[in-house]
Amino acid sequence: MKLSLSKEDLVKYICNQLNVFFPDGNNVIEGELLCSLDIALERFCYCAQHIKQKSFKNHKGEVSFNHLHSDQYVMLLYFLSNSIYLNKGNIDIATKVYLLNKSLHGIDVFYEVNLPKIFLLVHPLGTVIGRGEFEDYLVIYQGCTVGGSFNSNNELSYPVLLGKNILYSNSTILGESMLSENSMISTNTVILNRNVEQDKIVFGSSPNLILKNNTKKHLEYFFDFNL
Repeated sequence: MKLSLSKEDLVKYICNQLNVFFPDGNNVIEGELLCSLDIALERFCYCAQHIKQKSFKNHKGEVSFNHLHSDQYVMLLYFLSNSIYLNKGNIDIATKVYLLNKSLHGIDVFYEVNLPKIFLLVHPLGTVIGRGEFEDYLVIYQGCTVGGSFNSNNELSYPVLLGKNILYSNSTILGESMLSENSMISTNTVILNRNVEQDKIVFGSSPNLILKNNTKKHLEYFFDFNL
């Protein structure tokens, strides 16, 4: 993978940002981030290999990471905060990385949220990704919300996204909801405690949803499924 900064400069860059944004006297030092950054970069590389967007590859077809490409940086910071958490690292640092992502990119994706190995966030300003179950080949645009809500038994439930799903701008999926494979959620749609069967385009707001057959393979624009 080609990096716009060397790994050493990248970890220094992130540390400098963390210490400027959170001047609490507990400065993050480079050694505290280096191991988790290695893991985050590996995860980013694996994810980006499957993404078709030209900005994720160089002219030779190699995965390319640019710290000034905001969609790439938002994904790396998520991988970093989540990797620190999964590897039982310093939770204060995981929290700072999560909050840095929130501050820079206007996205709220907590370090405990387990996004799939292959996903794409497209200029995700105002997006909130809460707890749920996620599978590969997920695209989320700006202003989207995924999170918990109470079901008919007054129990807090979270959505399940079974893969190859697109959430277009300002769409919402909450509670005991499930998106089956190849579901496309249109702009401003709200799904609450509702299952969506395979190969559907969803419009409207619960309980008055409109479902149409999804006959096109929109995700082939975003991902390479042959790897």
